[in-house]
Amino acid sequence: MASHPLPPPKVVELLKSNKINKVKLFDANPYILEALYGSNIGVTVGIPNNLLRILYSSKKAANRWVHNNVNRYISYGGSNAGIEYVAVGDEPFLKSYGEQFHPFTIGAAVNIQAALKIVNLDRKVKIVVPCSFDNFESGSNLSSEVHFRPDLNKTMIELLTFLNKHGSPFFVTISPFITLQTKNMSLDFSLFKETARPHNFSHKTYKNSFDLSYDTVVTVLSKVGFPDIDIVVAKIGWPTDGAANATSNLAEIFMKGLLTHLHSNLGTPLRPRHPPLETYIFSLFDEDQRSIDSGNFERHWGLFTFDGQAKYHVDLGHGSESLVDAQNVEYLTSRWCVVNNNKDLSNASANALEACSNADCTALSPGGSCFNSSWPSNISYAFNSYYQEHNQSPKSCDFGGLGLITTVDPSTDRCSFNDTTLGFLESLLVSKDVESATEVRSTLTQLLRSESLSVIRSIAAKTVHQKLLILDFFVRAFAILGDVQSCLALRYEALQLRELKSATASCEWLQVSSVEWLNFVADAVHSGFHSVAEKACENALSCIGSGNNDVLKPATDTSSQILNAISEITRLKNCAMASVASGSVQVQAVEYLKRKTTGQQKSDPLYKEERCLASTSFRNGIKKQNIRKLYERQSLLQINEEN
Repeated sequence: MASHPLPPPKVVELLKSNKINKVKLFDANPYILEALYGSNIGVTVGIPNNLLRILYSSKKAANRWVHNNVNRYISYGGSNAGIEYVAVGDEPFLKSYGEQFHPFTIGAAVNIQAALKIVNLDRKVKIVVPCSFDNFESGSNLSSEVHFRPDLNKTMIELLTFLNKHGSPFFVTISPFITLQTKNMSLDFSLFKETARPHNFSHKTYKNSFDLSYDTVVTVLSKVGFPDIDIVVAKIGWPTDGAANATSNLAEIFMKGLLTHLHSNLGTPLRPRHPPLETYIFSLFDEDQRSIDSGNFERHWGLFTFDGQAKYHVDLGHGSESLVDAQNVEYLTSRWCVVNNNKDLSNASANALEACSNADCTALSPGGSCFNSSWPSNISYAFNSYYQEHNQSPKSCDFGGLGLITTVDPSTDRCSFNDTTLGFLESLLVSKDVESATEVRSTLTQLLRSESLSVIRSIAAKTVHQKLLILDFFVRAFAILGDVQSCLALRYEALQLRELKSATASCEWLQVSSVEWLNFVADAVHSGFHSVAEKACENALSCIGSGNNDVLKPATDTSSQILNAISEITRLKNCAMASVASGSVQVQAVEYLKRKTTGQQKSDPLYKEERCLASTSFRNGIKKQNIRKLYERQSLLQINEEN
């Protein structure tokens, strides 16, 4: 959730430099997993909430997910590195989600557990379900009176039974910062300060907010019959901007207090000498595109800035009190976008609001580091945030003529203007003398098309997994650039490759479901690729006919859903066929002859000559286009033909 993330290999290098030996991911990004593989870093890989329904409905989908995202990256050596946990959902029982994920979460966990057992990984990799602290509820501040939310009680008991059966810990978020905002707690109590006034709850004395929150969890687990289950603190941290008390100084104090407390192994009043099994600091980096529904501070949890520079220093338990910054990070040239004071600024505030709706301006919020910036400095901050977000494109500093690009840093002592846009494309931009976002996109599209054909021709000897990863990379790249034609072409090749290879017993996991074909057909028809859509429809119908529609069916499926799918596929196929027919050369030729015989053509000799030339040009153009498409398709299909 960052607009300019560090490349995965650079992130792994940063983790190693700081001797961080465990990391928790919120999804299964193949590029990140590839970078972590063999790094001796233990990994918790996450399943996003939007996949829970499908993994609950389909054991085949669960098997495929485990194969693609766990089995490929597991470490079979003697070390403990590799994937250690699969986190099913990202706090799926969060109160703001309502009950939309309640019916699917545990069923998805059961199916993933079964999939791990099939590949003999159920003892090596544990299933967990991260839970938010708002899963608990109390009418007062007394930890002894808390309980699971009434709408969750039955589900949580079912979850804990599952975790206990398989020896998995209970993952829970603890956030003293958010507790500080919502409960009657002092700042000193949240920061582990010795001067904090103790709180006496349930005949126990608490000296800090962390212990109180942790024992709240212990109390509830004990009430429902699981007093000894291991607890992992899945997320804990302190933000550095975007709200009152969200500063780097306070974050450093909190983190030092937390780590000192954890390393002491003193435990808590209810679990003395038994601290959390593991504690994951949230987070490694700031995320300028993270949702701010819970508060503007949500984008500033990182130990490091988005480009890997430490915001403060703390001993993570390896004897060094200083964090190591990311090395050899490439940036664009230091430039800023500010208000042009020589212009009429009567409309500047409206432009700033528009900029902030498409960029990160959370530092300007109450309590933020730039909140006290005077006008028009705050307008300049908004302009610059948008400018950096859009890779310093000159047009992104226009704002109706009110913006001005400068090489003079407008930062103040309290308010820092970002100028550190990562420069992965700097050499391309400079060498091509690109002056607008449109030209950037056009240049990158041409480059990517050329490079993709070259790469695809060279991967015939690669494994199916490697080929699919490469195709997926180019699909994503073309999608970002808005090159729909190339994106759909490579999506089709990837589906065809999977279909071809799934015929062998060892590659059944590659089977393409009717839903996948149907989604592709809809995209192809919408984008005008009717011939390909027609062929994809035939594949989708073939899937249903052969029974390969497991992903289509929920647990209580009836034949009506299959009939609906067939009806939808048939409708799309008819649409595609009609579009192909109406746009074909033959139909255009018939229309031409019809116009000629009915006297609709002009009789002027000059016009006839031009028409003849145009007709010849049209035929030659169609011929060249077909030859080009055939050549490109043969190049792409080389993946299938040579493997």
